[in-house]
Amino acid sequence: MKRIPIEWSPHAERSLRGIQHYIAKDKPRAAVRFIKRLRDAPKRLRKSPESGWVVEEYDDPTVREIPCGDYRIIYHFNGKRVLILEVCHGSKPLDLGIFAY
Repeated sequence: MKRIPIEWSPHAERSLRGIQHYIAKDKPRAAVRFIKRLRDAPKRLRKSPESGWVVEEYDDPTVREIPCGDYRIIYHFNGKRVLILEVCHGSKPLDLGIFAY
């Protein structure tokens, strides 16, 4: 089975830095561990890119999400690659402006 490449959008990278900065205020080591966990979570998409569920707010079958703790990892799968669009806390509303893939 062919492994699908995974890329992180600049927006998703900024989100990770923001999450790390927020957690690191109180727990620097925990922040590093959690960011690693967030970065590792999408690796399963290399074999099963459509395993996430369709993002309810967007209703486009190519835009999906997987959970990681209390966070949502939003991605686009175009049949050839996975592009991570956003990483956000599940309690926050999703910014639909990120879907310029």
